[in-house]
Amino acid sequence: MTPAQQSALEALAGRALTAEELAQIDPLLVARNDVAIAAALSVGRVGFQKTEIGIGTIIAVLGAHGSSGGEFLDALVVVGEENRDAHWAMVLLKSGTFDLASPASQLQIAALAQAMPEHAAGLVALAATASRPDPLPLARVSEALNIAEGRMTL
Repeated sequence: MTPAQQSALEALAGRALTAEELAQIDPLLVARNDVAIAAALSVGRVGFQKTEIGIGTIIAVLGAHGSSGGEFLDALVVVGEENRDAHWAMVLLKSGTFDLASPASQLQIAALAQAMPEHAAGLVALAATASRPDPLPLARVSEALNIAEGRMTL
């Protein structure tokens, strides 16, 4: 793998490639198996899709993971008396418009999971309901490698 190829792939991945990834991808570059390269770089990539939820989702998801959604919501109301973000999150939950895909929502749920360990498993599962696989498109991998190799691109 040339430094230009590695740099192009790291730019696509948005991070440095691991030694394991470099070893896996290097032989694929010889054959220019861009499909396999895209698949290797896509492992573990997650994106978020707009997912608006309400109180019913909280009750269902937390209940399915061993805690009471109702108890969590009661605790959130108490937290909301001091924390304005929690207060307004509760307003959105009541209207069914709390968007799990929002970075602020993801951070808020992670903080609540730490603060309320009895609900942590359910909150982690709740946050994950907005996640989707986010594979790197084959065309972007091919284009990046073509540019790195000085080939023509369309």
